[in-house]
Amino acid sequence: MATVVNASKYLNVYLTNACNLHCVHCFMNAGTKLEYELNAEKWKAVLQDFAQASGQFVTFTGGEPTMYDGFEEVVTFAHQLGLKVTVLSNGLLWTEEQILRIKPYIDEIQFSIDGVTEQDNAKVRGKNHFQKVVDTVCRFAMTEVRTQWQRHSHGKISAQPMLIGNL
Repeated sequence: MATVVNASKYLNVYLTNACNLHCVHCFMNAGTKLEYELNAEKWKAVLQDFAQASGQFVTFTGGEPTMYDGFEEVVTFAHQLGLKVTVLSNGLLWTEEQILRIKPYIDEIQFSIDGVTEQDNAKVRGKNHFQKVVDTVCRFAMTEVRTQWQRHSHGKISAQPMLIGNL
């Protein structure tokens, strides 16, 4: 039996096309900020309307949402409206200070890791990113924000303990 989901309770917000990576699988062709992206005030109006229409869950994504100029402002506003906030990120741009500032306003954060080693991850995301993302996952997990990573192992399921060992 199929499950029916009330889609009006969920909103996916593509904040920006800007991205610091050029992943081979990116169907959004992310990289450069688009000239017609909404500013923070317009996104806040959208979120306000969504909350007033009984919306409950918002997911911020992009390109890389942390590259959006008003990222923290929009995330904080969504939380203040009572929305459950999820962020999808590549995990490379987070600083310790930013994590501490934003953690009260995020209910869940998800990171993508393509493989279980630096070599596997580098095939998709580029070199020298793997450990930085693993470190960001750990830092968020220690803040009590629900933290998940999407593992795309390219057939290397048996290597997952290596990744967990890195955490």
